[in-house]
Amino acid sequence: MQYAEQLLEKYTKVARLAEQGAQGEKDNALRLRQKMQDKYPGIDYQSQVRERQREDSERAASDARGGGGVSNGNFGQADRWSRWGAMAESAFSWATEVAGEVANVDYARRCAERLVEVQTKNLSSAKLQIAAKITLKDMYSMAYHLNPAQKQVFAQMVGAKVAEAVLKALEEDY
Repeated sequence: MQYAEQLLEKYTKVARLAEQGAQGEKDNALRLRQKMQDKYPGIDYQSQVRERQREDSERAASDARGGGGVSNGNFGQADRWSRWGAMAESAFSWATEVAGEVANVDYARRCAERLVEVQTKNLSSAKLQIAAKITLKDMYSMAYHLNPAQKQVFAQMVGAKVAEAVLKALEEDY
């Protein structure tokens, strides 16, 4: 998942304070940084990538102002390297986004596997009951902590667990 520029900017500032701040603000920044990392998986990595991209673009702009060409050793290759850098940046950004999405999906899948219990029961009314059980505390926690895409994966995984119980019941000999 690709996080918004404002969120990445805030994380970068908090991370800098956590590394370079005075003792009191450093401790608070360490706690806030950990909280942000827990809430937004992969934000530290995306922040580092964003900072590298900024540095590279500033360096490229500085090289361009310096005249490029033979005088700085580029021998007219600055444009080619600039285009290659842009393509690499685009590919790397896409890979980062895909990796973040995979991490989000995996987290939601693991939550559904660990927190939801599916039970089957033969009722005296000659009916089969299949129930998905989750504690209210866990349900509220998932509602608060999961982003919309993760909530969808969580719900789909619960549905898959129920479908598995139905299939198992269909395959049993009665």
